[in-house]
Amino acid sequence: MATLEPRVIEVPIDNSNDVLEIDCSQLPEHAAEICDILENEGSALRFYQLFALEYYKQGHVEEAVVALKRGMANAKANDQTAKVPLLNLLASIYVQKAKSATVTAAPSDRDIMLKMATALLTEAERIDRTEPNTHLVG
Repeated sequence: MATLEPRVIEVPIDNSNDVLEIDCSQLPEHAAEICDILENEGSALRFYQLFALEYYKQGHVEEAVVALKRGMANAKANDQTAKVPLLNLLASIYVQKAKSATVTAAPSDRDIMLKMATALLTEAERIDRTEPNTHLVG
């Protein structure tokens, strides 16, 4: 079995040619710490998505949700299309949570997650109808 190389994400430092290297094997326990760094550096929304994916891969689903929500809150009003990948990823997480809720939680929890996913995908489609990753599968 092959071992994975430690993943490092380079975050550009605002008004500089330097980068901040963040080792994903040593992410802070709370995504808010990473989000604070991204906000302070004026980072692009794709960095919120990258870190959300890392938290998700490591089993920290709620921290992935935090990172995505903070990223969406930082979307610039004149560039809402940059928010679409975050909306799609968050919707995917809610669908996964709904699937697991069918086993471990009440049906109402499942319905809530599916409604949240639907609302996110609807917003993503409203922003950019041409994005191929925005779709509901019946």
